[in-house]
Amino acid sequence: MEADRPGRVGIVDGRLIMERPVGNGAWPPLIPGEGVKVLYNGEEVKRPFVVESTTGISLHALDQEARSEFEIIVSPDKMKVILRTRFIRGKEFQICDQELTQKLRIKTRPIREFLPDPIDVGKVLAELEERRISAKIDPQALADACRSLEDSETVIAEGIPVQQPVHGRIEKIWEQQFEAVPSLGAEKIDHRERSVIESVDAGDVLAHWFSPTPGKPGRNVYGEVVNPPQPRNRSLRAGRGVNLVSNGTVAVAEQAGRPLLRNNVVLVSPQMLIEGNVDMKTGNIRFKGDVIVLGNVSESMEIEAGGQVEVTGNVCHAQITSGSDVIVSGKIISSSVSAGQHLVGLMRSLVFVKQLIPELDKLSAACAQLQRHPKFSTKDLSHMGAGYLIKLLLEMRFPQIAKNFGKLDAVLAQIDCELYENDFGDLVARLRVIAKHFIEAGPLMIDSRDTLDGMRRDLAELEERMNGFLGYPANITANYCQNATLEATGNITVTGSLAYGSEMVAGDRIHIFGDCRCGTYRAKSEIRVGKVGSKGMGKTYLSVLEGGTITAKQFQPGVRLKIGSDLRVLTSVWHNHTFRELDCLAVEAINE
Repeated sequence: MEADRPGRVGIVDGRLIMERPVGNGAWPPLIPGEGVKVLYNGEEVKRPFVVESTTGISLHALDQEARSEFEIIVSPDKMKVILRTRFIRGKEFQICDQELTQKLRIKTRPIREFLPDPIDVGKVLAELEERRISAKIDPQALADACRSLEDSETVIAEGIPVQQPVHGRIEKIWEQQFEAVPSLGAEKIDHRERSVIESVDAGDVLAHWFSPTPGKPGRNVYGEVVNPPQPRNRSLRAGRGVNLVSNGTVAVAEQAGRPLLRNNVVLVSPQMLIEGNVDMKTGNIRFKGDVIVLGNVSESMEIEAGGQVEVTGNVCHAQITSGSDVIVSGKIISSSVSAGQHLVGLMRSLVFVKQLIPELDKLSAACAQLQRHPKFSTKDLSHMGAGYLIKLLLEMRFPQIAKNFGKLDAVLAQIDCELYENDFGDLVARLRVIAKHFIEAGPLMIDSRDTLDGMRRDLAELEERMNGFLGYPANITANYCQNATLEATGNITVTGSLAYGSEMVAGDRIHIFGDCRCGTYRAKSEIRVGKVGSKGMGKTYLSVLEGGTITAKQFQPGVRLKIGSDLRVLTSVWHNHTFRELDCLAVEAINE
């Protein structure tokens, strides 16, 4: 008997040919391909089917139609009209010849391409008019985009741009005369390469003030007026050691020292430069301005500065108290560092001042009410005067006023004003004078209710000045920290590999680039560390206020976290995580 042989189909000159199967051989299937139309007895077949005979089967290649498309886009600021064009070339296809095979998938090949028609410029203009775009059209750009037959995005119309205002500004002249001091991030520094510290002599021009210039309005592509923002005015004020000339537009130094710009106030701050170590040869340093130490701060030594403190070496078993930033290029070991110490006292004082102002309003109102009362005409009250009445009110109705003024005076008494600016000392002195009028027999010195109201107004003015001083928090930057106590009204940054067994309190953020092991770290808004905690060692405690965040590349089990009032201890390792809340985490709640 003849062997079984499957059937086969092929294509010759676009026509289907077939070799029928023999015996029990399989019948050949035909699979329509993409871009092919298969008709069987005049009806289109889209799915694979078994070919019994080529009779009635015809194959047709589908051609790709040429198309031209466009889209009009208005920029988000409504200042530009963009014409996006797309040109798709047409193609003519032919059925490919294929040898006889048991399973045939029909294929095609392109034999000719033809270009699309250019875009009708009139249609583009009609759509622009329909969308009420009134900006002047660039006819050349429009024509080129429509006729190029290449895909493109072309700006064909633009509005009249707004002329931005020139903001008032202060130009610091001294920065143009001195080379910037290099970063103190390295543990070792070649002091020979250190640039000259910025300083000026009496008579030097420090800064120029340039007045603001308003901008001019423009129009968008729809013809609507676009107004420029109002220019910001940055006034120039003179601080200590500075005088304003040329109608207040030029700041000139009145003394030698370091120029600074703080809150639009130009001042000259004197500075002290220690070329070696702070040790027994120099004695403790107490200075009103900035202190720069080109060596180490040795054991048991102290630095108290009203301005910034820079130490290029290490601080070991010492104490630094600064009114501004503290920068330690080396290590801080078993030392105490405080940045913005006078601001800490000022922040505590501000809390009492804010409480006392509305309380004084109530005291004044009560005093006026009693003075209008008929019984006030009695001999005791009429002869003793307003001071006696105010003292009675403080004792009987407003005892919290005397208590708060007593606490305020106690905080102010701890501030050493000798290290800071004269304006700061004057602020503290005036606050203490007001406080004395409400402590013990002080109210008897108030001769009238008008005097009481005047002290209330003075307190409100001093509150505003206190806010001005607190606008510039002080930061601490160090390379390494071990068994140290750091307190800053701003940020604390440790740039090196480790912070170990330390206590840190920051008025804003703590950022430790390396590991953080053992100790307590408290910040207002954010704590960011590399790796926190370690196995088998002491406790590590991180705390931020409500709404703050705690971030680390790795958290070890046993680390204690506190956000707001919620305190938890981690029970597992966490990687690359930011804690914003603790109530829904796989951590164990604990009580302090």
